[in-house]
Amino acid sequence: MAFFKDRLAVAIGKNGETKKLLEDQTGTNITINSKTGEYHITAKKDFPISIENPEFQDPSIRVYTAQSILNAINYGFNPQKALKLLDAENIFELINLEQIVGHSERKLRRMKGRLIGDQGKIRQDIEKYSKVNLSIYGKYLALIGEFDSIKIAKKAINMILQGAPHKTVINYLHEEYQKKKQQEFTEMWKPTL
Repeated sequence: MAFFKDRLAVAIGKNGETKKLLEDQTGTNITINSKTGEYHITAKKDFPISIENPEFQDPSIRVYTAQSILNAINYGFNPQKALKLLDAENIFELINLEQIVGHSERKLRRMKGRLIGDQGKIRQDIEKYSKVNLSIYGKYLALIGEFDSIKIAKKAINMILQGAPHKTVINYLHEEYQKKKQQEFTEMWKPTL
């Protein structure tokens, strides 16, 4: 795997701080070639298992998590948002917009504009009501969030790409948000036996 040239510095961080933080959080060693952008991840042998992440006992899960975080950074997320992938509930999803809208640079620009909306409004609404983080980078759209949340966000994104008015998409997001809140409220007040 390799980084895009403009994302390499973000992954390494000032004086290597981001890379070190990522290594400490995931129990991995990350080697990055600053000329080619290629990187390699290995699991540390003496990594203490935390209570928050007991699944980190498995070295392959630690390497996979580090890989997901680096992918998220590579596709436009800042390291703080990418670190949300330390939570096993969250996943990283990548969508190649070019495969959906075609190779026309004009159409791609127009669709990215629709996904962002006037002053970023539709993008903010997608993030707020579906509870996902969204990055639009080059011809890619990247998402971080829980599986069900990503499903909602992807449906909203699909609606936009198919030409649905923003108002229709926002209504859908509000509806899903209310359903989720109602479900959480019901779960919270279930009687325990």
